[in-house]
Amino acid sequence: MTGGRLSHYQLEEEIYKDYAGSVYRAKHVSDDRAVTLRVIPISGFESEHDKQQFIKDMITMSAVSHPNIAAVYGVEEADDNVLVSCEAYDAPPDGVRETALEGADTLRRLEGLLAGLGAAYQKGVMHGGLCPRAISNTADGVLKVFWFGVGRLIHGTPALTHTTYDLAYMSPEAIQGREIDERADLWSVGVILYEWLTGSRPFHGEDMAALAHDVFNTKPPAPAGELDGDELALARLSHLLLNKNPSDRPKSIGDVLAAGGIDGAPDASGASATKRGLAVQVG
Repeated sequence: MTGGRLSHYQLEEEIYKDYAGSVYRAKHVSDDRAVTLRVIPISGFESEHDKQQFIKDMITMSAVSHPNIAAVYGVEEADDNVLVSCEAYDAPPDGVRETALEGADTLRRLEGLLAGLGAAYQKGVMHGGLCPRAISNTADGVLKVFWFGVGRLIHGTPALTHTTYDLAYMSPEAIQGREIDERADLWSVGVILYEWLTGSRPFHGEDMAALAHDVFNTKPPAPAGELDGDELALARLSHLLLNKNPSDRPKSIGDVLAAGGIDGAPDASGASATKRGLAVQVG
């Protein structure tokens, strides 16, 4: 569809395609505004109720103004698709990492990611499909989270209809098609955090079955090499988020902040951190 037109949008370039549909670099013709456009076939929704709930979520997100959330400009139905327009990527979406980030950069990104998720949760919208392609960084280094609510297209869909990329960031309960909540997002945060720290994924497999087996049955290897204090604490935090049982993970963004001692969050004793850093509580 690149080069074509959908409703008010001229499609300039397909950025990527996933289980939900395609994401395009596009332009709103009448406003002459660059946007990122997600095109979701209506057939991808399990029911009319799910479609309407997704549209409701997008309308909710369009009213959210937060530096770590990509602005949602509009949502509509057109030509048997649901179209969601967001602010344009300032840089390409993150990809699978091949090298580790510096500890300070990892911490900065994690803080932005958690802040964006927390702002959406306050409005009652979880992400459900968090992965590097749902994250971008502005030229000023501000992390942006895209595509809240798209995870509604995961629940109830057999995992084998996805790709190994999708599966690599899905929690065990999401892979099983079970009901998911914020803790599924926090699992995905754990996978992304592990990648930022190590430059590799925590779970591996040449095909869907092998990858799913690794997710369900193995613990991520400890990061190789020397880690400084903050990096070691972040590694421990990633392992806490990657507990197979959702009940063993932090239940909320606040719990993650407390576990990590991030930005002065109270630690397990109730005392506030006195410096910007991490002191992960590991049970």
